[in-house]
Amino acid sequence: MKKAEYLQLLKKYLSGKIKDDELKDILSDYEGFFLTGIEEGKTEEEISAELGDPIEIAHSLIEEENKQLSICYAPVYKRILALIIDIIVAGLPFIWLIPRTAIDLYFRPQMLFNMVPTFLSTVNISSHQWISRIQPFWSIAIIASVFWFFLINPLCMFIFKGYTIGKRIMKIRVVSVNGENANFVQLIVREWIGKYLINTLGSMLGSILPSILEILPSIISLIWASVSKKHYTIHDTIAHTCVVECPGKR
Repeated sequence: MKKAEYLQLLKKYLSGKIKDDELKDILSDYEGFFLTGIEEGKTEEEISAELGDPIEIAHSLIEEENKQLSICYAPVYKRILALIIDIIVAGLPFIWLIPRTAIDLYFRPQMLFNMVPTFLSTVNISSHQWISRIQPFWSIAIIASVFWFFLINPLCMFIFKGYTIGKRIMKIRVVSVNGENANFVQLIVREWIGKYLINTLGSMLGSILPSILEILPSIISLIWASVSKKHYTIHDTIAHTCVVECPGKR
């Protein structure tokens, strides 16, 4: 099949089924596939055979578009409430030390690198009998608390198909942008890079410049989520995830 015929069929079966700007982008992409293939010495017939039946491709793209339209994105206020709960849950092992530790650790996770050695040192030199008698227990508990802080939310989302404790309470969940269940790599990237690493960079910037910059990433995410159609945050964009109200595909 020649390029012109292939693109014409693709356009025919997609017209009126998807948005005009998306149709234009798709046709441009497929035209690019032909141009790349020709540069590699392939014929238009060979390229069209490799790409597949344009009618089947059109049906697949329409199905994907309908799936996207069926997704009900979670409102920002529910995401904020769920986040507050999840922050407290992640910081629970440290709350008995400083009541606001859970909140502090979310915005300044690098605090753990100073806190943990201090806690371990205190346990090792403590003269209190109730600590010295079970010193290994306290050391293990401190290390386990760090793992809890960094793993509890991504593990919950992986095990319970996108739900953390806070999200379960608010009846929202994290999915991949295509509506499928997010995989473990996406969830780790979402939490560790999208939240903790960016918050760490923000707090480091805040130590040099005005302290309000410590929460600048969270402010940007909140504004972005408030104005964007799909309520994306920075961590959603990095991990290619979104937060939905409806169950989506399980």
